[in-house]
Amino acid sequence: MGISPPIWREIQQNYQLIGYKCKKCGYISFPRKRKICMKCQAKPLKDEEIIEPVHFSGKGTLLTYIIQYYLPKTMEPPLPAGIVQFDDGPRLWCVFTETKPEDVKVGMRVQLIPREIFESEGHWVYSWKCLPLQEEK
Repeated sequence: MGISPPIWREIQQNYQLIGYKCKKCGYISFPRKRKICMKCQAKPLKDEEIIEPVHFSGKGTLLTYIIQYYLPKTMEPPLPAGIVQFDDGPRLWCVFTETKPEDVKVGMRVQLIPREIFESEGHWVYSWKCLPLQEEK
């Protein structure tokens, strides 16, 4: 069993729920993909950053989902996956973990958690998966 290479493990979005907020229009995105805003196309001037980091709770509501039956050999069907609207702003496509397909419902509350996605050439690749949220207090 391997581990992810250091360059992958050190990318903040892979182990912390940190997104980015545009200082001009307020658009929130996850993960960070560019140094410009994906909504208003604002660009940094000289050394000034146009985006600032935002920490997310990882809690949200399932908007829609599918049950996947045709998957790579490393994944076991049936596998629920869906789009989650997170309380702090962004929407994200998520694969569920530790969840039976019959338990997945539109509107259910979920939590993002780090999990192994697959193993390749002796290295584990990690990312975020959804888990139904236990009753919130």
